[in-house]
Amino acid sequence: MKNNLIKYSTEVNMIESIDELHAFFYRYFLTHTMPSEVFFDTEFHKRNTYWPLLCILQLKLQNHILVIDTLTCPITDSYIATIFADHDIVKVCHACEQDLQTLEHANIKVNNCFDTQIGAAFCKFGYPISYQNLVESITQTLIEKSHQNSCWDKRPLNPDMITYAAQDVAFLDTIFYQLRYNLKKTKRFHWVAEEIDFIKRKKKSTLYIWRDMIAARKNLPPTWIIDNKTLHKLGNMTNQITEIRSVLPNQAKRYAKEIYSILNAYPKQKEQIDTKLQSSITLMMKIIAHNENIPPSWICDSENIRFICANKLFPKLLGNWRKKLIWETIHLFLNGRCAIALRDNEFQIVKL
Repeated sequence: MKNNLIKYSTEVNMIESIDELHAFFYRYFLTHTMPSEVFFDTEFHKRNTYWPLLCILQLKLQNHILVIDTLTCPITDSYIATIFADHDIVKVCHACEQDLQTLEHANIKVNNCFDTQIGAAFCKFGYPISYQNLVESITQTLIEKSHQNSCWDKRPLNPDMITYAAQDVAFLDTIFYQLRYNLKKTKRFHWVAEEIDFIKRKKKSTLYIWRDMIAARKNLPPTWIIDNKTLHKLGNMTNQITEIRSVLPNQAKRYAKEIYSILNAYPKQKEQIDTKLQSSITLMMKIIAHNENIPPSWICDSENIRFICANKLFPKLLGNWRKKLIWETIHLFLNGRCAIALRDNEFQIVKL
């Protein structure tokens, strides 16, 4: 195992003004052309607000790392924005959902993104695997994560924080090239882009959308309004206002009537579901997920399992990679052509 004190073979550039950014790209293009991939990460502040504040943008271009202080170097109308919008350049990030949201709020449009966390899941590294663990698995290098919860909106940044920020993109190229090789072998490379598109357009339940609207209006974290566990509980209860009020924290009891109205607008289809069929398909999802080393809920959540039970159809919004992974098996089961068997103390799916 390599020492966790990283010796960069790349040049680290701290960028604190738009003039420094322009100067870097002027020097860069004297000896380089634009690469087909760039590797990025963000550091942002979102401890007590709804909207994230982009504080640092890290980029790796070939043998150069840029740590850009976006509080002093605006990037919205810079060459950085052009790179992120370019469909021909792959933007590689790890666990990109929050990074994409942060960049979108900073008016940076990101096209053609590859998420190494998702790519690793399709290579059976597990999901969600951390950047630190993926770096160790692929490069046998230990990296520090001591500044993961630092206050990135405070200035000046100390040298350790700059090193931490740089290391978050230092290994992304090695990881990406290894994952790309593995995914192309298994014909799953295109699954990553499909899943990122799914993340961008996935719809939250009405309750979550309602809570986010309140949080955005107050610029508070959504869980400060109502936590996720309580929202999930509300979504599964009977539509009695006294019962709703009983599970709400004190500061949210005033929303009981609004929640009551939302729940009463939900389609009443749970009563129509064959519970034995639902349990069987849920178990099948767990078996498939176990074989893929990913969580069952990432493949298909309980709402979509109920849709399958009620309609005997695949939910189109789940996309092609999930259909390819689960639907042939589920379709065979629904038509009595496969079953669940216990073999060697382990549940398995067997064709009949």
